[in-house]
Amino acid sequence: MAAIAATLLCYYPDEIAFVMLVRLWQDKGLKQFFSREFDGLMSAFKTLEETLKTRPVGKTLVPPPPLSTPLCNGFS
Repeated sequence: MAAIAATLLCYYPDEIAFVMLVRLWQDKGLKQFFSREFDGLMSAFKTLEETLKTRPVGKTLVPPPPLSTPLCNGFS
């Protein structure tokens, strides 16, 4: 969340950045991205994945490894 606020503050005056952040939070569903279960974020990732599969760039992407691999566990 801080990265979003910092980016807005880099390009806009304080008052406008604040209004934009509030609108992102309330109107555009940013609130669900930061819920405990991250439902909105997972939904956005799923939508992005489905969208990329239908585009040329999506056909060249490497799928992520399964979560049970040592690479994803953090320990070898």
